Amino acid sequence: THEDVITHILYKASNEDLETIISAIKERRRVLSIKNRNKFQVGTNVKFYHKGIEYKGTVSGIKVKKAVVNVTFPRLITYNVPLNMLEAA
Repeated sequence: THEDVITHILYKASNEDLETIISAIKERRRVLSIKNRNKFQVGTNVKFYHKGIEYKGTVSGIKVKKAVVNVTFPRLITYNVPLNMLEAA
C-alpha cells in the first residue's frame, strides 16, 4: 500500500535511496510542467489554490516553469504561478 511505501521511505531508506527518489520526483514534476505549458495559452481562464483559497484569473504570459496570471478573484493582482498548480477554470 501507499502507507507502507511511505513508511519505508521515511524510516528505512538510505541516503542514496532518498537521492534517487528526489531525482525521480523532480523529473516527474518537470514532465508535468511541460505538459501544462502546452495546455495553457495566453488568454486562458485558470484557477489555482493557495493556502486553501481559490484564485481565478487569466493567463497573461507563460515562462519556462511558471505562468503569469492576472487574478480577478478574490482581489486584483498578478501572480507567477507554477504551471503544475493551474487548472482550467
